[in-house]
Amino acid sequence: AAQPPEEKKKGGMLLIVGGLVALVGILWFAMRDNEVKPHPTTASEVRTAAAAPEPPPPPPVVKKVEPVVVPPPVEEPVVEEVPPPEEAKVEVAVTQKKKRGDRPDKAGGDFDDKALPTPEPEKKPSQDEIDEKFRTECLLNPSKAGCDEIRKRSRETGDLDAKLADKLTASQVREGFSKVKSKAKACGSQHGVEAGAIVRVKVSIGGAGDVLSVDPMDSFAGTPLGDCVAAALKDAHFPRFTSESQGTVYPVSF
Repeated sequence: AAQPPEEKKKGGMLLIVGGLVALVGILWFAMRDNEVKPHPTTASEVRTAAAAPEPPPPPPVVKKVEPVVVPPPVEEPVVEEVPPPEEAKVEVAVTQKKKRGDRPDKAGGDFDDKALPTPEPEKKPSQDEIDEKFRTECLLNPSKAGCDEIRKRSRETGDLDAKLADKLTASQVREGFSKVKSKAKACGSQHGVEAGAIVRVKVSIGGAGDVLSVDPMDSFAGTPLGDCVAAALKDAHFPRFTSESQGTVYPVSF
């Protein structure tokens, strides 16, 4: 007997569902096999990768050293110093009167500086001159400090004057000149005098013991050597005596 249409429809549905279930089962087994068994190609690649040697390390990178460029030295400009303008020199002609005995050293008449007279040193006032000046000030102002000492010294000097000799003895004259004799002899080396020469000088000595005047004699009068010896002897000092002055002639040998 023929099946009714509803049953045919129900049986077709069951077949469809059964087919789907079977298809799902096949797919599940297929996926399971893929997860458990490795793929042959993948395993070969793994073995090949494991057997391959390691690549050599890359060569070291050498940095290129660039040469140091030294800049050339900068030459500074040379500044020339301009010398200051020279001042005009004014020459003053000095006319000097020659003394007796001065002669030119050469035939051409060249002037010798050594022929000039030795300048005399400034004479210092003696102690008597200082006392006399102070004595005058004490007359104007008796209460001035030091006047009592001057008055006392004047009284002592007055007593001493009564005991002074009228003239100096020869030994006193020699002793006075002995202190300046070496200075007078030094004039010989300064002016080139010959050995054995003797310069005689006329000397005037004052009563206070100071030299009043000195004059070279004979051939040395007015010469540089004679003036040098005279200037040295003028610094001599002697004991006091009662006469106003005393003259003597003193020789200096070389």
